[in-house]
Amino acid sequence: IGVVTKVFIHPIKSCDGTEIGSATCTKNGLYYKAGNILDRGFVITHPDGTFITARGYPCMVKISIEVQEDGETMILNAPGMDPVKFKVPLAEKRAIICRIWGEEIPGIDCGDEVATWLQKYISAQGLRLQYHPNTASVRPLCQRDVYSPLRPFNQNNGNSIYHDFSPYNMLSEESIQDVTKRLDKNENFSVKNFRPNFLISGCSPHDENLWTHYKIGSAEFNFAKHWCMLTTIDMDTGIMRKNEEPLKTLRTNTYTSFCLPFADLVIMQHSKFAIASGIAVGGVLAYLAYRHLRKQRNNWKKIGVITNVFIHPIKSCDGIEISSATCTQHGLYYNTSNIMDRGFLVTQPDGTGLTANGYPCMVKISIEVQDNGGSLILNAPGMDAIKFKVPVPSKEARALVCRVFGEEVPGIDCGDEVATWLQKYISREATLPERSLCSTETPQPEQWKCKPIYHNFAPYNMLSEESLHDVIERLDKNDNFSVKNFRPNFLISGCSPYEENLWTRYKIGSAEFNLSLFCTRGLKTTIDMDTGIMRKNEEPLTTLRTFRLCKPEEKEIYGTSPILGVDLGITKTGSVSVGDVVYAC
Repeated sequence: IGVVTKVFIHPIKSCDGTEIGSATCTKNGLYYKAGNILDRGFVITHPDGTFITARGYPCMVKISIEVQEDGETMILNAPGMDPVKFKVPLAEKRAIICRIWGEEIPGIDCGDEVATWLQKYISAQGLRLQYHPNTASVRPLCQRDVYSPLRPFNQNNGNSIYHDFSPYNMLSEESIQDVTKRLDKNENFSVKNFRPNFLISGCSPHDENLWTHYKIGSAEFNFAKHWCMLTTIDMDTGIMRKNEEPLKTLRTNTYTSFCLPFADLVIMQHSKFAIASGIAVGGVLAYLAYRHLRKQRNNWKKIGVITNVFIHPIKSCDGIEISSATCTQHGLYYNTSNIMDRGFLVTQPDGTGLTANGYPCMVKISIEVQDNGGSLILNAPGMDAIKFKVPVPSKEARALVCRVFGEEVPGIDCGDEVATWLQKYISREATLPERSLCSTETPQPEQWKCKPIYHNFAPYNMLSEESLHDVIERLDKNDNFSVKNFRPNFLISGCSPYEENLWTRYKIGSAEFNLSLFCTRGLKTTIDMDTGIMRKNEEPLTTLRTFRLCKPEEKEIYGTSPILGVDLGITKTGSVSVGDVVYAC
């Protein structure tokens, strides 16, 4: 279909790229200079390990990188700055952890000198530069983010490090030319806006999107898709265009919203069918959906009753126990109000969401719904209560974009007053947006048409009292564990421990659900709900790992995270109330 005309490597995520003559393609990405320099092998992080990108700090694209001949020394330069030179750190240097779309990735700190340089240029305190050596553990490629049931699940699909979703990207010159001719000629768009690894020529525009397998040199790849706000940055000024070009044009012409003109690639070891490595928020994990839906039956069995219904309006904050709720494709709504489960999210200035995994004190923020859902009151230890109005979409409302596991989600800013309150309590600059419910969603088969908002993976979670009691019985009686540690929407009783994991379909009230994923449990469960402090002994995770790990054949999906409860998608909207019978099949 064409020939490779250029090869690019971007050593530091979101910074300028370097054109090179050749490179080695590994499962982790593109390597340069004898294997020390990896594409997106460095990442800039906040002190808590949260990574930053040019989406929030567009000036990052103006940081140029020069790799010295030894492959162990790098020079950074940027407008208004003196160059800084630093050595690629060795494995015995200071180890740090970075979080990329929910996965914890180990790395090595690159030192104070380059960190100070970055803090000065980007104008953000506490930034560090992290390097991933090729001997460190890697991130399974989209292990937890593959939601499209339209493609088969492939367990041999490679790794990624600090890439968003897949380790390679390819674009054709013909596609660039076709896009740029549709844009304002006064704007300076180029290949730099799209940041591919491979630029090819000799094919028709967007021809690279028509195939599932690619062979380049001695390497072979699979096809996937992705696009983002990074393309809107003016590469000459390092400022994001307010008109959102080229995305605005791309959304209005003949391209579909999920087939924009470039291709993310996954390197192959064997010639197997491709797996899509981008995510579409909503739906179910392809492998589990296929496995379980093949076994669907219609002989409904009573397995219990609903004893409690919980809604958590702000992600990672305290929940509210309610008697009934409306179940929609987006999640649980509080009666007839516009308050939805995980409908609000605390974010950093770059749109990255904050959770109790990094800020455990968030679980102590209590929420009271007032004015029939028109207002919320927040309270927390040592703080005066604050009341704010729930914003509604309007021309005056300040639109925000936040990122949930790599998906850009539009929202509405809730105002300076509540943001200041959160900054004071959480001790971090933050905004509190509520997502607009009118954004485009990925088309899916009808049985999978669920559309979560700020939830991690699925819009509903269910746990049984019997499972909860069995876990608590195994823990230290001096620790105060409760249902709050596990944050379900539906607590049921009347079944055997862990029986909720045995079924694929559920009927509750007038709503129906299907199994999306077994619920993997993470650090949030270790927070002491009385103090808002994470337990150092990592309980209940330590105990759960002794008896609640997945089957060996599902390890590629769940890894070493213990399982408790189920994440559900919705197949029929309706209402659920305390006392409703839970049927399963």
